[in-house]
Amino acid sequence: MKWIDAPHALTEIRNSLIHPEHKKRDQLDSAYFDAWNLGLWYLEMGILAICNYEGAYGNRLKLNRMGEVENVPWI
Repeated sequence: MKWIDAPHALTEIRNSLIHPEHKKRDQLDSAYFDAWNLGLWYLEMGILAICNYEGAYGNRLKLNRMGEVENVPWI
């Protein structure tokens, strides 16, 4: 797949799920979990940004050890 960015990829994967006649449906099966995880990360970052949070958080996109944290991306 040639996606421009992550939101574009999420849109294509969403469309393949919602529209059963979507021509790329069978090609995206292996990407569903990663897309779900990325969507949750965007949601988490949006909520933290709206709340003006500027601390540490556990990044779900990296394989971290239990309790390993990093600062939010905007500080």
